[in-house]
Amino acid sequence: MNQYLVEFSMNSCQERIMFFTQIAEETDNLRLLEEVKSGWASSISKYKGRGMFQLTGLSNYRNFENYCKTLGENVDFINNPSAVAEPKYSVLSAFWFWDINNCKKYSKVLTEENMFKIAKITNCGSISSNCSHNDQEQPCYTCEPNGWDKRKKEFERLKKLFPCN
Repeated sequence: MNQYLVEFSMNSCQERIMFFTQIAEETDNLRLLEEVKSGWASSISKYKGRGMFQLTGLSNYRNFENYCKTLGENVDFINNPSAVAEPKYSVLSAFWFWDINNCKKYSKVLTEENMFKIAKITNCGSISSNCSHNDQEQPCYTCEPNGWDKRKKEFERLKKLFPCN
């Protein structure tokens, strides 16, 4: 974790709070590195959520695999998707996802609105996504991502625990 905080230049207190708020919800406070079977179709997919940000879907697995290969890693997440839940890749995939989705731009100011945007990206794939639990066909900017209440509580807890100057 410390290595990637440095490598991905995650230096600000604000950004770290935003990042760890998402990890807390996505992993049930670091208890799970793999999505458990549920009523969601993604939970039974070969490419179900794994890692600290619950990386989901073939395209995310493929893109993360390609990224790891640029680092000289000999990985095959397409044929061995469970490897994303291994500690190294679990952590790295979260930093990679944060970086490629430019979450840093929403983490400069600790507001619930900014945290909501990051939660939508992390949980739903984009700020305008319907989060798969909303049956609207049009983009939804206001529907809550899964675990929204828990994310808000963790956000408030981390802000108190690590006051930023």
